[in-house]
Amino acid sequence: MPIVFTLFTLLIALFPVLTIQDGLPAQSLFAAFAALIIAAAGVAARAADAQFAAQVTRRLGLAAAIPVAWMVIQLLPMPSQLSHTVWVNGNDVLDQKAWGHISVDLGKTLEALVFYLANIALILASILLARDYQRAGRLLIILSAVTFLTVLALLTDRVFHLFALSAYPQQGLGAASALGLVLSLAVGALGLERGAQAKKSSRTFLFASAGGIIICTAGLAAAANINLAVVAAFGAVTFLSIQLARSLQLNSWTIAVLLATLLAAATMIVIWRFDPDRPLSPLLNFATSTPTNPLAVAQRLLGDTGWFGAGAGTYTVLLPIYQDFGEAAVQLPSSAAVLVVGLGLPVVLIAVGIGLWLIVRLYGGALARGRDSFYAAAAASGAVILLGEAFCDTSLLQAGIAGTGSVLIGIGLAQSVSRVDKA
Repeated sequence: MPIVFTLFTLLIALFPVLTIQDGLPAQSLFAAFAALIIAAAGVAARAADAQFAAQVTRRLGLAAAIPVAWMVIQLLPMPSQLSHTVWVNGNDVLDQKAWGHISVDLGKTLEALVFYLANIALILASILLARDYQRAGRLLIILSAVTFLTVLALLTDRVFHLFALSAYPQQGLGAASALGLVLSLAVGALGLERGAQAKKSSRTFLFASAGGIIICTAGLAAAANINLAVVAAFGAVTFLSIQLARSLQLNSWTIAVLLATLLAAATMIVIWRFDPDRPLSPLLNFATSTPTNPLAVAQRLLGDTGWFGAGAGTYTVLLPIYQDFGEAAVQLPSSAAVLVVGLGLPVVLIAVGIGLWLIVRLYGGALARGRDSFYAAAAASGAVILLGEAFCDTSLLQAGIAGTGSVLIGIGLAQSVSRVDKA
C-alpha cells in the first residue's frame, strides 16, 4: 500500500497546521484527506486485509456506529413531539404544522457527522496499514515527530505570537503535549527493542525519546492547567504499568493487584480535583474557567438540554441565545459539555462506555503481546488521555488532535493481536 502510506504521511504532516488553524476549512481538508485515504486503502486492500480489519474491529464497529445512527436520526424530519422547540415555535409563528428536526441546525450536524466518519475512516486505514509491524513502526515514528513539532510550534507561539490568526491556538497545547509524552515513551520502548540489533539506532531513538519527553513536559507546564497535567500523568502511568508488567513477567494476580492499586489512586486523585462546592455540572467541574470561557453560560445551556440533544455540532448556534447582550464570543468549555448539548446525555454516556471498553481492549492486547507491546500500550494510554481531555477542554473536537488520537488507536488495534493471528 505505498500510495496509501504516502497519503497517510501527508495527512499526518498537516496535523500541526490543523491544530493551530482549526475551523471549518481545516476540518473539511481533514475529512477530504480521510475519504481519499480510505478509498485508496479499500482499493489496495486484499481479502486477508479486510478479514483482519473485521477481526480487529469486531464489536467495536457496531458500538462506534451508534453515534452515527443517532446523528442521522437528528437530521431526519420528526413530528412536533420529538422536534426541538425551535421548530415548534417556528411553526406556531408561521401558523403551520410542518415537521421539524431534533437538530436546530442541519448543516452543523452534517458537519459533525462527516468529522466523526473521517476519524473512523482514519482508524480503519491505520489498522490496514499497521498490520505490517514495519509500517506500524514507521507510522509511530512519524506521528511522534509530527506531534513533537506541534508542541514546539505552540510553545513558540507562546513567546512570539506567530499564529495570531488562530482562534484558540493554546487549546491544543495541553492535549498535544500529553499525547506527545506517550508517543515519546513509545519511541523509547521501540529503541530499547531494537537495541539488540543496532546499538547506534537504539541510541538515536532513546535520545529522540528523551528530547520529546522534555519538550512535551514543557508544553504541559506552559498550558498551566493542573487537570491536563493529571490526565497526562494518567496516560504515562498506563503506558509504564504495561511495560513494568511485561518486563517483570508478572502473573495475572499480581497484575490485577497492580491495576486495582492504580485505579484506586486515580479515583482518589479525581475526587481530590472535583470541587463539590462549585455549582456546576460534573461535565464542567474539570473545565478551566477563563475570561472568555464563562462556565455559567455553559451551565445554563446544559440545564436546558433534553435527552435527545439539540443536534451534533450546534453548541455554537445556541450559545448566543444564552449569552448576555453585547457579550463577546466565548470559548467552549469542554468536549463533553459540547457533545452532551449536541447528542444528549444517553448517547454521550454510551460513547464514554465505548472509550472505556477500548482502553480495556488495548490494555489487554498489550499485555498479551509477546513483542511490540508498546504499540497497543501507547494506544491505550492515548485513549486514556483523550477520554480525560474531553472533560478538561475542547481539544478532542480539533482535527489535528482527533486525527492524532485516531491514528494512534488504529496502530494499537492492529498491533494488539499476535503476528500468528494476523497471518
